[in-house]
Amino acid sequence: MKELRIIMKTISILLVSLLLSCLQAYAASTINLTETNIHTSLISENTDYVVSTSINLKGNSIKIPKGSNLNFTNQGYFKNGTIYGNSSNILAPNNQILFENICIQGIWNCPQIYSSWMKFTEDGHNNRQCFQNLCNLSSDECESVITISQGHYNVSADANTHVVINVNSHTKIHIDGTIQLLPNDFSSYSIINIANKQNVVLDGGGEIVGDVKHHKGSKGEWGMGIQIKSSRYVEIKNISISDCWGDCIYIGQQLDTNKDGYSSDITIKNVKCANGRRQGLSIITGKNIIIERCKFFNTGAIKSTPPSSGIDIEPNT
Repeated sequence: MKELRIIMKTISILLVSLLLSCLQAYAASTINLTETNIHTSLISENTDYVVSTSINLKGNSIKIPKGSNLNFTNQGYFKNGTIYGNSSNILAPNNQILFENICIQGIWNCPQIYSSWMKFTEDGHNNRQCFQNLCNLSSDECESVITISQGHYNVSADANTHVVINVNSHTKIHIDGTIQLLPNDFSSYSIINIANKQNVVLDGGGEIVGDVKHHKGSKGEWGMGIQIKSSRYVEIKNISISDCWGDCIYIGQQLDTNKDGYSSDITIKNVKCANGRRQGLSIITGKNIIIERCKFFNTGAIKSTPPSSGIDIEPNT
């Protein structure tokens, strides 16, 4: 009996020791971030960094250590700066604003991404950075679902690339809201750009609207709602695209790829394309392209430029 008590006491000591080690390991892998320690605490990899209060970066940038998470609680959020990920993830509710006037850069691996995480505006301001932040939280290396909630979101095309939103591979974007391009004078633009990517899905009941009614320039005919170049396994379903300076949807090839860099395995289903100035849909080069139960109407009705076809299939020459 005495030997049994000794054994039980030894086991108890070992269990307590193990529990303390676990608690210490947990404490070491969880760090609370504040505005005062933000620039000194981001040093440990594979750590949960908890954001439970407002943190103003004051125009500065921070880098999240490799493999670490940003864990948002108690309405905590970042504002005014740049955040670089390094194979990073975000743990947060789907109805909480996490970023206000923030630029997201680096490598992120977020499986679920929500427009509610960004401080969008619906009063005429440009929301392009918010949308690109959403796509930057995904990566070409992991599968992500981006959900864009109902609302009317104005955006502008980048002054240099003339692109609004660049989409990564292995990304599904569910659009419930309306993405409205602010008027510009560019001869070409892409509201949603899918270039050299694979396994991309755009769906939902939302809309993508161009600027043909109020376009500020008179040159060019290449303002695209959705542009797909040298990409594979792309699906566009159940959305509406309208009022583009060029085509509602363009399928082609990147000029800097080799001759086999055509787009392939593209499905466009239950899509409405209206008021495209040049085309509803242009297919320049491609393989295994399926168009099913779509509507192309009022092509060329506003500031028409030839051919003004619902669907036009022809190579660039």
